[in-house]
Amino acid sequence: MADLGLARCAVALVVAAALVVLIVEFGGAYDDLDGRAVGNRGQTSAQRLLSGAIATDMALGFVMAARDLVPPAATFAVETGDKVVVSTPVSLYAVRGYSQFQLLPRRLVSSAEAQWLLCYGCDQAAFASRFEVVWDAGPGIAITIMRARV
Repeated sequence: MADLGLARCAVALVVAAALVVLIVEFGGAYDDLDGRAVGNRGQTSAQRLLSGAIATDMALGFVMAARDLVPPAATFAVETGDKVVVSTPVSLYAVRGYSQFQLLPRRLVSSAEAQWLLCYGCDQAAFASRFEVVWDAGPGIAITIMRARV
């Protein structure tokens, strides 16, 4: 009988200790979340929309120009490569998915099918016969439109 009472006390102590750890750990997480919410509230809607590009260190002008130039019903492709200097390889990895998100309802397709080509470090010469540059941010970063077929 005494063993049963001792076991219950041990279980109660373990549960109490777990609750203390839970409160301490999640209390800090809550404060961090609250701080982020306050920071987000201070941003403009454009800054919040571009936060993914900022986080992955993508060129903001590239994202904004693509949103302005590529018509909503158009198709586009994203090609990346080593023709642009990036601070982290994550930037190149993120360009395709982030562009797809930012350019909805535009459809991401292969470069063979695309009306528009977003080049982020790609070899533009490889596409020069099919696409004409309409926005250029320097070496490796350009937005192009498919040339009219004659």
